[in-house]
Amino acid sequence: MMKKTLIALAIVIVVAIGGIVIYNSVTQEPNPQVILDHSDNTFVFPECFEQDEPSNYIEQSDLEQARSLDYEPGGSCTENIVEE
Repeated sequence: MMKKTLIALAIVIVVAIGGIVIYNSVTQEPNPQVILDHSDNTFVFPECFEQDEPSNYIEQSDLEQARSLDYEPGGSCTENIVEE
């Protein structure tokens, strides 16, 4: 009885971990939108716009473009998202 319980528990754990991995890979946007700040050569995510306070010389783009320009995260909110 104990062996069947352990096997069932192992299966549940494997399915749960697999579900989490699949969910994260499906829900992550492959190339998220960012706001480039050309004054400071930084970028911020739209949800961090108020907190990270970019300058007025901005442009909407995507993370791939920001990285190709070697722009850095423009504040702590954006840095936290990049690290995730």
